[in-house]
Amino acid sequence: MAIDLQWREDHGSAVVLHDGTFVGTLSVEQWWTEPWGDPSPAWVAGFLNPASGQFVQNCVEVPALQVDGGREQEMLVKTRDALASSPASVPGPSTEPAPAKFSADDVHAQLERVITAWADALNDLWRVGEQRDPSLSYSLYIKLVHVLNWAYTVDQALQAAWNRVPPVQQVAASQDADAKLVAALKDRESRENGANEGAEDALFKPFFRRSAERRPYRDWASVVVAGAFHEEFFGGLNWISGKMRHEAAGLPIELRQMQNGGEPRWKWKLASAIAPEGRDGGSDQREMFVSHLQGHDVLGLFSWLVDVFVDARLLIVQLLRETE
Repeated sequence: MAIDLQWREDHGSAVVLHDGTFVGTLSVEQWWTEPWGDPSPAWVAGFLNPASGQFVQNCVEVPALQVDGGREQEMLVKTRDALASSPASVPGPSTEPAPAKFSADDVHAQLERVITAWADALNDLWRVGEQRDPSLSYSLYIKLVHVLNWAYTVDQALQAAWNRVPPVQQVAASQDADAKLVAALKDRESRENGANEGAEDALFKPFFRRSAERRPYRDWASVVVAGAFHEEFFGGLNWISGKMRHEAAGLPIELRQMQNGGEPRWKWKLASAIAPEGRDGGSDQREMFVSHLQGHDVLGLFSWLVDVFVDARLLIVQLLRETE
């Protein structure tokens, strides 16, 4: 096959082309080399097998190494070899009975576990951060990675729980959120002498999008009207988490004293000090980090997030119980 790869600018994934026609993708996926143990991140090609008409996945490189312009040709050769081999079809539907539907109590227990784990990780970060000791930068780095990993897990668990809420309850909860957002928008306009810039504010973007789509809110944070903690905030967290986990970026926070005699606080560094702009200058999540995290108080933001996670859990579980 005349296979070519068309890479994203940041080399995070690629489109697989056959004679210029899209046939699949090349991306980093979890890949099990054994039926036990943990998976490894691997470059995996997913494509439609013309011989069988089935979607298949072939491992191109494991473990997945970082790709730049100097490795494009190497990855092209590996991808061609992987696609030329005999792929095993992705398993079809299981004949086993579907698992029992999650009850509201099951969802509550799951959310309580992940939120507690996140809070424990945050407490560990606090203990190290409060010492303000530069020699503890490695410990601080590890603790921060754990907090970011658990924040992502809680975000995804809350989103999965919101997706389980039946449409009728989603609509009712969205209408309640609308009322709060309309009141907040009017208050903002009155304070700014009638200026209507809410459509550009990340807090209100889902509101205007919902008004156009006439559908319930897509994300859990919009439903609980979480203020500073919205889709773009978590997008910014995902950006810095990726920089730390996949690109071994340096410690992305620094102690700064904002006023004479004031207590030094850990602040998020500027994005340009964490990763060169040329690497992912067009990344939406980078811009989210710039807009909503850089320069802000790290521990202060996370402390406020504790209540937001708990409030979201209570609301979603209540909605689920109303349907049982």
